[in-house]
Amino acid sequence: MQYALTYPTDLTSLWLESSTAGVSDAAARLARRQSDHEKALRVEQQGMAKFIAAWETMPLFASQTEVSTAQQAFMHAQRLHHLAANVANSLRYFGTGYQPNNWLRLNELTMPVHLITGERDVKFKAIADQMQPLIQTVNHVQIEGAGHNVHFERKAAYNQWLRQAD
Repeated sequence: MQYALTYPTDLTSLWLESSTAGVSDAAARLARRQSDHEKALRVEQQGMAKFIAAWETMPLFASQTEVSTAQQAFMHAQRLHHLAANVANSLRYFGTGYQPNNWLRLNELTMPVHLITGERDVKFKAIADQMQPLIQTVNHVQIEGAGHNVHFERKAAYNQWLRQAD
């Protein structure tokens, strides 16, 4: 989103999966930064295995328990493969609390914008519903049966929708 707002003529369309325009409230943004900083410290102190074990129990990812055992093992291995320092720095410098508040800039997005959410992802469906009226040309698609990580949880439906929308 930030790239699209900064370089709007570089894109012909924008595809956002389980996305947000940032945290609009300054106090909430600061609280999110503090929370992410604490998570960064945990990953550095505890290591990836313990951090990922806790991360995977977050309610946001509950729907991922319904994918096949092989898919779960693949995703778990992918998460464990990350370097703790990189994950900590991502939390510290690229977390939602550090993202700009782009809510007042959504009307600047002049290219077609596709908001993709899983129909079971209550939080990000609500965010997409709030973003939708603020974007000039927008399409909000909800992938049936998917939670937050749409492309992973419902890969075939996600890919089919991308091919149709292109």
